[in-house]
Amino acid sequence: MVNNLGYKKPYAPDNLLANIQKNPPPALILTPYKSTIQIGEIMAIAWEKYRQSSSKKLLFAFIPIRDTPDLYEKDIEALLAITNLENLQLWTINFFDTLTIEGCEFSRRNSERGYYSEIYKCTSQA
Repeated sequence: MVNNLGYKKPYAPDNLLANIQKNPPPALILTPYKSTIQIGEIMAIAWEKYRQSSSKKLLFAFIPIRDTPDLYEKDIEALLAITNLENLQLWTINFFDTLTIEGCEFSRRNSERGYYSEIYKCTSQA
């Protein structure tokens, strides 16, 4: 872990982080949790942020694996309600479904080695 060798080979967190940092609002990086693989994917991004001494505000979250997209949408809306941020970039990692999330607008898809993501621009409902 000291040299980032454990997560460097199968994923490209440095490329993903570079894309996340291109936009000014804080970002929430979200992935469904099923096994330690998802923990490793997110840890690699967090490690890269630490390694680069990035000042961009990043939040990380896991939600349980769900059977249908509408269940994810409810979980994400509840999570966004407690972030307390006026503007937010939501990066859903390896969901494979475009979601309809209240207060968020689908922006684009992004694919980096090991990370398939959809990006949403979210604004506070307050």
